[in-house]
Formats: sequence, C-alpha cells, structure tokens
Amino acid sequence: MKNAKLYILCGLPYSGKSTFASEIVKRKNCEHVSVDQIINEMGWEGIKLTESQWREIYQIAHHKIEKLLIDGRSVVYDGASQTKKQREDLTNLALKLRKEFQIIYIKVPDTEIYNRQYLNLGTNSHLAVGRDQIDYVIHHFEEPDLTEAIIYDESMPVDDFIKEKVF
Repeated sequence: MKNAKLYILCGLPYSGKSTFASEIVKRKNCEHVSVDQIINEMGWEGIKLTESQWREIYQIAHHKIEKLLIDGRSVVYDGASQTKKQREDLTNLALKLRKEFQIIYIKVPDTEIYNRQYLNLGTNSHLAVGRDQIDYVIHHFEEPDLTEAIIYDESMPVDDFIKEKVF
C-alpha cells in the first residue's frame, strides 16, 4: 500500500481550489475533504458564519482528514487555509500521523477573483461568497512563499503541473 499523503490547497475564494482538488483526486486516487461541502452539509450556505461555526467546520474537516489518513487514504484538503497557523495545524496533523504533506497555493490575481465572483452570481455553481467576505479574506490572507508551498499560478495546464510538481 502506498503511503497516504495530505495535499493542502490554499488560496482565495474563486481561485479554483475545488476544480484543482478534483483534478488531484482523479490523478492521485485520493479523497476530497471540502470546506464548502461541510458548510452545505451543515445548512450554513449563504449566511455569515460566526467564529464558532468556522471552528466547528475546521474541527469536522480535521477529523475527516485524520480518519482518512489513519485508514491509509491520501486526502486533498480544499479550503482557503488563509493563515500560516491554519496551514501549520494541517501539517502538524500529518506529521503527528507520520504522513507526507504538500501545500499547494492556487495563486490568482485579486482582479480575477472579483471577476469570477461576479460571473458566479446567480449560477449556483460555487458556494456563494459575498464581496465583503472576499475583501476580508484578501486583506487577511497570509500568502505562502516557495519555502512553504508550491505555487500554481495558471501559467501551465493543471495536468502538467500535477505531473511535474505534485508528489
């Protein structure tokens, strides 16, 4: 059995994390733990979440990740991971379980984020994230550098990037 790995995606809302996660799932035969999916399961889509609700979402995600890694399944975590602390919590979980991890930063310019948010309005194709929430995340996002993450900036096809950079 191959050693289970944790792929940690990070990036702004509408950066393409969920699309990228789907590609990793297909190519690496791993499980997908999605913050958006947990929000939907909790019935919290479209509401402004409290700090307590966010903590609960992250606890559920961490529990799912831990169980899957213990069961020997690789996992792609699909969440903003907007702070270094949030990413460290995930890497520490992998280290505790003696699993490899890789942080993948989906880097998209702010102008494109706003454009994608506008195009998503009314389509129900993506968990709705309001302009004020995007502004908040952009302002508070702690961008990882190359010492912490590999960076996907859409300059090469996803398939090529995964083949060349994702272990």
